[in-house]
Amino acid sequence: MLGLALWSISGPSLWRDEASTLSAIRRPLPELWHMLGRTDAVHGLYYLLMWYVARLLGMSELGLRLPSAIAVSATALGVATLGRRLVSARAGLLAGLIFALLPVSSRYGQEARSYALVMALAVLASYLLVRTEAATVRRGRWLACYALVVAVMGWANLMSLLLVPAHAVTLLRSERARAVSASAGERGAGRGHLAGWLIAMSAVAVLLTPLVVVAWSERHGTERFLQFTSWTTVGSVFDGLSGSGLTGSWLVVPVIIPLAVAGIWRPGSGRTALARLALPWLALPVLVLLAVGLVTPAFDSRYILFCVPALALLAGSGLDRLVTHVAQRAAATPGSARRWTVIAAAAIAVIALAGLPAQLAYRAPAGHLDNFRLIAQTLAANERPGDAVIYVPEYWRQISAAYPASFAHLRDIALARTPEQEDDLSGSQVPTAQLITRLATVHRVWLIEIDPFQRYDLLQDRGWHVRKQWPISDFTLTLYTRL
Repeated sequence: MLGLALWSISGPSLWRDEASTLSAIRRPLPELWHMLGRTDAVHGLYYLLMWYVARLLGMSELGLRLPSAIAVSATALGVATLGRRLVSARAGLLAGLIFALLPVSSRYGQEARSYALVMALAVLASYLLVRTEAATVRRGRWLACYALVVAVMGWANLMSLLLVPAHAVTLLRSERARAVSASAGERGAGRGHLAGWLIAMSAVAVLLTPLVVVAWSERHGTERFLQFTSWTTVGSVFDGLSGSGLTGSWLVVPVIIPLAVAGIWRPGSGRTALARLALPWLALPVLVLLAVGLVTPAFDSRYILFCVPALALLAGSGLDRLVTHVAQRAAATPGSARRWTVIAAAAIAVIALAGLPAQLAYRAPAGHLDNFRLIAQTLAANERPGDAVIYVPEYWRQISAAYPASFAHLRDIALARTPEQEDDLSGSQVPTAQLITRLATVHRVWLIEIDPFQRYDLLQDRGWHVRKQWPISDFTLTLYTRL
């Protein structure tokens, strides 16, 4: 996993989300703290972490993305550990390998955002839940560690708390399974375990209350990237969880669902325990977001990335079961163990090949959707002293935080107050009349806007004309000149 995450980690340009990270962490620490009181508090823990990382490793693509590469590597280790503990060493190995080979893992292992960290924390929380369930002594310590990790996970990303109801389902199913075969005393102990978990989650709720209050006051403005639930949204879930339509379809339809569901109805097996953990983990957060999305924009595929380890666990368990079945049928013949290895290696190779086109696409210059590096390079090659720049809409001003050197000599002619002065990521604009007055003092203006291109109203019928355009990923860079 670490090798895949480091493979061409500096190849893709920084994109809009990473530009937000840079806009936040470039400011002094007191200013960052003030900003979190007005915007993006949900990413506050990650910003504070990256503020120190950037001072240690620098603000290059490698330095900014290295923590995420390490986080997905830790996630792969955690997935393998869970699979080993719940099923077998072979199932854990396969699950860890599948997680590493899913294109989505290295995609977000190469991004300066919190999603890789949240995946790692979700796996750690799930592992601690398993240890808490199995503990006969020092159970309180395991439960306290679990609650602490869940709280940190919530501070890293509030949406990841959808894992908590999934864990509740896991606990309820586990208690029900134990109640079937347990004595009256053991059933009472099981109810005590559930009560202890509820108390721990109450403590977590108290720890997260300040963040929830601040985040609720900052909720406006997210509508531009959140989606209502539609058939398109539903169809994009598996692609979002795997990072590749081919890989997702190959894993989910013929392997994971039938084998994982079959495992539920085989009591007493390790696969049953894995299914009790991984199925709610995979399904419940997705269903909750899709349900909420019926009434208000709520869905974004990045919000369910912490479910990817559950997908890998189910796939690893299902693949192990399939390969073991094939190997057992040939157990009477010499070399059956070698045959198991060959079959498993072939299956892993198929998964790797299915995801290879997506892996290569994610490492292209515009592999993370935007190519801000090319915008900056185009500006650097064509700008002249006295040039002005306008961002449409104004929140795209954060582009300049990604590669600031190319924007340093441009006059942000519409700017009233900087993002640092406004304690946000976009700053504020001057009134239209004042902007028109300012435009009369310049002769060349760079317009940066997201597609589709539309002529800027204030640059029409005032002697301005389009000199040249550069379509770059989802953006259009336009040079206007005036006689």
